[in-house]
Amino acid sequence: MFFRVDTIKLQSMRVEQLRNPANLGQPMELSFIHTEMATALMVVTSNKVVGEFRDLSTNRKIPKRRWSPEMAALYEEQLKALPPVKKKLKVTVIGYVFLALFVYVIGMSINSIRKDFANIQKPKLTEPVKKGDLYFGRFAELTPEGSRLREGHAWFKVDDIQGDVYLIRLGKDISKEYVRDEKTLSSASFGKEVYRTTIRSQKDYEIDFRTDGSQMSFWANAKKPKNP
Repeated sequence: MFFRVDTIKLQSMRVEQLRNPANLGQPMELSFIHTEMATALMVVTSNKVVGEFRDLSTNRKIPKRRWSPEMAALYEEQLKALPPVKKKLKVTVIGYVFLALFVYVIGMSINSIRKDFANIQKPKLTEPVKKGDLYFGRFAELTPEGSRLREGHAWFKVDDIQGDVYLIRLGKDISKEYVRDEKTLSSASFGKEVYRTTIRSQKDYEIDFRTDGSQMSFWANAKKPKNP
C-alpha cells in the first residue's frame, strides 16, 4: 500500500548572533517543522511541532545535546511565538470507497446475524401441517395468463386437509409492504374463498404452499402457537 511521510517547514530564521557549536564562525538556521503522513486511504497532518538547528555551511542538523543555553533559550522563545497548528485528517477518494465498502460489509454482516438470531428464536416449521394451523407469510396471486394480480403479507389458515391437498383461506388483514413483526396484522378473520394447495417444499423456516399451476402461492415463515 502506498505510504509516505513528509516534513513540512512552518518557519525558519537565520541565526548569526549565536556561536555555532558544530562549525565555529558559520551561521545557523533555526527551523520549526511538523510531519504529514499519507497513505492511499488518508492524509494525516500532525499538530506536534519540533525545532532544529542546522549548520548552513554543511546543511547538517546540529544534535540537541550540543545546543548551548543561548540556542535553547532562542528555541523556546520562537516556539512560543508560533501560531497553533491543528491536526488534520483528510480522506482520499480511495479512502471514501474503502469506507463505503467497509460499512456495507459490516451492515450485511450485522443483518445476517440479526436474521440468524431471529430464526433461532422462531419455532421451526418442520412439524406436519395440521387442520386449523395458522401461518404467517407472503402470498402472491397470478392471473391465468401468469401476470401478477396481487401480493402481500398476511395470516392464512389451513381450513382442512384432504390427503395431500391443503385447503387454505387467506386472512382479511393484508399488508402490501414488508412486515417485520407478524403481530402487527390480525389473525382473527379470514376470507370465504378456499384455495386447494399442495406443499412444494417444507424447510426449517419456510413452507411453500401452491395451487395447481401456481396461480396462488403461500410462503409460510411463522406459525401461530396454539394455546395449551
